[in-house]
Amino acid sequence: MEPRVLCLELRRRAPVLKEYDEGSAQPVTLAIEADSRQAHSGRFGTRMVKLIKAIHQVEQKRSAAVRTLKMRFPDTISLR
Repeated sequence: MEPRVLCLELRRRAPVLKEYDEGSAQPVTLAIEADSRQAHSGRFGTRMVKLIKAIHQVEQKRSAAVRTLKMRFPDTISLR
């Protein structure tokens, strides 16, 4: 593509890209959570969904902590 045409295309698309960049992921996140809750409650029951979600959140925090430690102390932490 010719540089001038590329520049015009970027200018034309910049507002949409900026809006996307500054937008919130909350509506998408809420829709995914609602769909997940509905699917899991049909399979496991509503009590188990709360437990599964709590376990998942703990595992996410643990994974993030291990990644942080591995970045700070790369020679000390080994993941198998």
